[in-house]
Amino acid sequence: MRIAVWGALLALLLCLPVFSGAQPSDAGAGSRAAPPDVPGGDGTLRGVVLEAVKGTPLPDVEIALYALSAEGVPGLRRGRSDEQGRFAFEGIARSANLAYLVGARYRDVPFPGARVVFAPDETVREVEVRISPLSSERAALAMGAAELRLQRTPTGIRLVQTLRVENPGPATFHVSPAQRAAHEPALRARLPAGAENFQMPLGVIPEGVERRGRELLWWGPVHPGSQELVFSVDLPAGDPERVALDWELPDGAESLRLWIPSGARLETRGLTPAALPPEANPGYAAFDAPRAAPGHSLAVAVQLPAARLVPDAAKAVEVRAVLTVDDAAIEVTETHVLQVEGEDRVLGTHEMPLYRLALPPNLARLRFGTSGTGVTSLPDDRGGLILMGEAEPGELRVEIAYRLPSAGFPARFERTLDRATPLLSVYIADTGNLLTRSDRLHGRRPARTSDLTYLHLEAFQIDAGETVGVEIARQPPRMRLSDSAHRGAVALGGVLVLVLLVGPLWSGRAEGRVEEEPESPARREREAVIAALRDLEHDFETGKVEADEYPKLRQALRSQAIALLRQEREGPAPAGDGEAEPAAAAEARHCMECGTPALAAQRFCGHCGSRLGEPPDEGADA
Repeated sequence: MRIAVWGALLALLLCLPVFSGAQPSDAGAGSRAAPPDVPGGDGTLRGVVLEAVKGTPLPDVEIALYALSAEGVPGLRRGRSDEQGRFAFEGIARSANLAYLVGARYRDVPFPGARVVFAPDETVREVEVRISPLSSERAALAMGAAELRLQRTPTGIRLVQTLRVENPGPATFHVSPAQRAAHEPALRARLPAGAENFQMPLGVIPEGVERRGRELLWWGPVHPGSQELVFSVDLPAGDPERVALDWELPDGAESLRLWIPSGARLETRGLTPAALPPEANPGYAAFDAPRAAPGHSLAVAVQLPAARLVPDAAKAVEVRAVLTVDDAAIEVTETHVLQVEGEDRVLGTHEMPLYRLALPPNLARLRFGTSGTGVTSLPDDRGGLILMGEAEPGELRVEIAYRLPSAGFPARFERTLDRATPLLSVYIADTGNLLTRSDRLHGRRPARTSDLTYLHLEAFQIDAGETVGVEIARQPPRMRLSDSAHRGAVALGGVLVLVLLVGPLWSGRAEGRVEEEPESPARREREAVIAALRDLEHDFETGKVEADEYPKLRQALRSQAIALLRQEREGPAPAGDGEAEPAAAAEARHCMECGTPALAAQRFCGHCGSRLGEPPDEGADA
């Protein structure tokens, strides 16, 4: 299993008091507060801890359950396995937007378990955490691929190095601090001369990673399978448009790949362009290097394109805000869709950022993410955030999530954008009884997902500095009738239904016009078309048919029903001496709007309420 998948879980577990031993990176050093408990609900996660080879249960093993929501809010709960190796986490949320990771710590070594997402109708899940035997023999491991990526930052060049280690055996490689003098590490790597600001994912150096000056040693754990070690450093300040360094290669690397920004010119000889999959980042080009002997280095020289500094290079296209409202707070997730104009990369600095993003006052628990691999954020001296780094031309998405305090309903959400924005869309998770009011936002059709419905509002052409707000209230409770009033209403309704059913039949008998329409193939086909019309209306009302498709589908079915109705009327007349039925009576026996059969005495259709008469023009607008 790869560290890339489990890095978040293992790093968090290692930096918490219960799993002590981690070290902070150079950046972000200091104490870290433990995350809160996982979200509560009616779900249950049960599991068992097993010895991986023998399959026997392991008692008294420390277990951790880590939760991460779509909004980026973490949660952690701990437990221990019982005498049968079983454990359970009860009363946890089971939303489809919530992912759980299970981990264990056995003999001071962390082991990953499973990733769990509850299905909509699932309340209980069963998982296994397998503990493999431990080994300190380095000979069982092999070096995999090595990659080096050059990233331009507002202050210079950053190198991101990824080293892969293969463990084909059943045991987990791990060397404790007391044994390290007598054993070899899983991996040795050297940092470039003068490198600064060493970092690892989440700003945490796991306890199995050790730095000795420029040398980096990894003592495990290396679980069976393939794992990666990822770290990055800043190069010393130099020529901002040229990179020259010696890449000291790890011993025995299976393959070597260099990533450089698109448009940069590689001066190093002997490297060949790499064929990349379609999902590869288009902002980078890759080159493969031949394997070198252990202890050798690769001289890398890259000429970067000139940095293009453009004030406020990213223009807002749309801002989308998704709200979840309760009595205590408003949870907000915003997506800012930006457009970087031009044909070349743009570099944003502190003095000349790519974009300025205003933030609401009194927010809490701010989280940030972006689709741009080289784009980051910093607090703005004037308030809010500024986007810095190197951005590709085209679309750039920035996502922020935060919480606003609320004093209950009615709640109010206000947003001030400091850049002109063509479209602001607001989606509010509907509990079935919410009302909205806004002077600037207007309502659209609700948006539906597999498990939620969102009230949808939008506003166009938001000016810079303009404040747009919406008030969210609950509908008042409906007045309940007393038992006697309820029984009376039911009885009255029954009488009215009886009158409506019997009245038309009684009237028809008095006029001698109650007849059964003869069965015919055209009639059966027409009734099938009418049923299709009703299904189409239902699908449109429930959101299964889009608004732009509904009129065309409805018009086609109506035209087909009218044609079949005319076919019935223009068919051969029945033999006999009786006088033919008047044309007006025949016209009155079917609704020309939906085709429903009607009695001659009726003036309006009992299904759709349309006036009975001549059929509408087939080309009329639906």
